[in-house]
Amino acid sequence: PVASGVEWCGGGVKLPRGGDTWTTSMSSLSALGTKIFGYGTSDPHVEAMERLGECLRTRGVRLLLSSLSLSTLPDGLAKLEHLVELNLSKNMLSFLPDGLTALVNLRDLYINQNRLVSLEPVFRLPSLAVLDASANLITELKGESLAQARQLQVLRLDQNQLDELPSQMGDLANLRRLSLRQNRLLFLPPELARLHFLTEIELDGNPLRSPPLVIVRSGTVHVMAFLRGVLQEGRISIEEKRQELTRLVTQLNEEKDARRKVEERFRQQRELYNNERAMRLQLNEALAKEEAERRMVEEALLREREARRRLERDLSKEKERRRKARRNGDAGSATLTNEKSKPLQATETTPLTNSRPLCKGCTVL
Repeated sequence: PVASGVEWCGGGVKLPRGGDTWTTSMSSLSALGTKIFGYGTSDPHVEAMERLGECLRTRGVRLLLSSLSLSTLPDGLAKLEHLVELNLSKNMLSFLPDGLTALVNLRDLYINQNRLVSLEPVFRLPSLAVLDASANLITELKGESLAQARQLQVLRLDQNQLDELPSQMGDLANLRRLSLRQNRLLFLPPELARLHFLTEIELDGNPLRSPPLVIVRSGTVHVMAFLRGVLQEGRISIEEKRQELTRLVTQLNEEKDARRKVEERFRQQRELYNNERAMRLQLNEALAKEEAERRMVEEALLREREARRRLERDLSKEKERRRKARRNGDAGSATLTNEKSKPLQATETTPLTNSRPLCKGCTVL
């Protein structure tokens, strides 16, 4: 817990803090007449830088940057290594930079009423004792990161969208107060029973099944007793779970072997199919070649038949020409023979009369 008085940068006024008061609102600050350095500046980022500069100059340990509509943190915040308390509530922050981890002495951090979806890197703050992250958009807590917050004593996560808690929640050995109101939790991890210093847990507004609502309404003592029973039951049945796990592992190995055999058969069938396909392709190629050769032979036969028909037509023409020539030759011979025989017949049968000489001394034609 922090001291009963709080000194804010730029004001120099100590604000009383009761043990049940987790945050300090702007209204309470105004009521106590607290003077915040740069208050009233029109630009909220300029005002934030002025407050940060004042805290850096005076080496203040507490810085108030709430209700400034900040979407990002001002530069230079990581230089405030001496800072013990930081209030960033009622802004529009959607993430926190990794440089926040440089605040090694920061114990109290108020980031409620923003738009955060993750608490990285908040849990890596080595001295963090009080964290208020209520009224954000947080959907899960990463167990590995949460386990690093060993010094955390107060954790408030009301009005978020959490539906489960990691088992590493049981590693927060110094946790004293846990508030998880108005979330979506169905179960609480039984590891919470290991938190011996946890004296207050608030779970209103969650559709819890374990622990039952009747136990939740009975108070923190009954909730922790229920969780201790669940945790003890888990320890008793751990051997049975180990045996069941061994059986499941054996069954899984058998299934893997069976699957491996099926895959091997499938591989062999695939190889056979590939071989058959290759043979089928070769056979198709051979058939295609044979078909091409058959077509070539048929084309050669067609050409040969065509050449034979042309030769036969030429032979027929030649024979016809010879027959015509022979007929013409026979007719010519007969005519010549007749022409030769006609004068002889005339000399033999026809007497020469009224002959006159063709030349002097000739008496015969």
